[in-house]
Amino acid sequence: MLNARISLSFILLGIMLTSTIGLNAAERQEQYWSSIKLSSPFKGDMTLLGELLNRYSAESENFTTRSVRIGLQYKFQNELKYAFIAENRTASSDNSDEIRFIHQFGYGVSFEKLKLGLRGRWEQREFSDTSSIANRLRARVKLDGPGYQFSLFTPFALAEHFQTINAVPGRPEGGTELRLQTGVSFKALAGKVSISYLDRTTRTPAYQGNPNSESEYGIVDLGLSWSH
Repeated sequence: MLNARISLSFILLGIMLTSTIGLNAAERQEQYWSSIKLSSPFKGDMTLLGELLNRYSAESENFTTRSVRIGLQYKFQNELKYAFIAENRTASSDNSDEIRFIHQFGYGVSFEKLKLGLRGRWEQREFSDTSSIANRLRARVKLDGPGYQFSLFTPFALAEHFQTINAVPGRPEGGTELRLQTGVSFKALAGKVSISYLDRTTRTPAYQGNPNSESEYGIVDLGLSWSH
């Protein structure tokens, strides 16, 4: 059974890797993402959270997003998690600097090597006094059993679907996003490092005379995380 599960994980990894570097690769905008995440127990079931995020586009020398997040998360006994997060976010230029307040709920279920997660968040945004509701459904497969020799590395495959709507009456714009990601993670620098390739497709509905739009991105993602 273990070998069968390992083979299935490799098949899923292969399918997702093929999808991320498909025939339409030339049509995608290449980006480079990096993040540093910190988490530390605070009191009881509460955890302090911190994150630094940088995103760059290969088509320009300017960044696309910079973000600093600080939050506090509470974990309920039924695996439900709630977090309140304050974010300072800048997109494309310093003129877009804004503060966002985020209420986030998450719930996860594990079935051997398969992890399913559901996350919902509500964001209050500084610009135009707008807010949004975003839902994310995540499915993750990782290979971390003792039945193989390269146990220092953990290959994983990840699929996420986002549905975002604007919560302000009279502003119906929103969109959907699909992410397919494959990579490896390993322990280093007293924490965890992950290196992956992410295929991202975003779709935005028509709004105020603008037609529907779709954008595709090919992303190299480097993540560092520490938990103490």
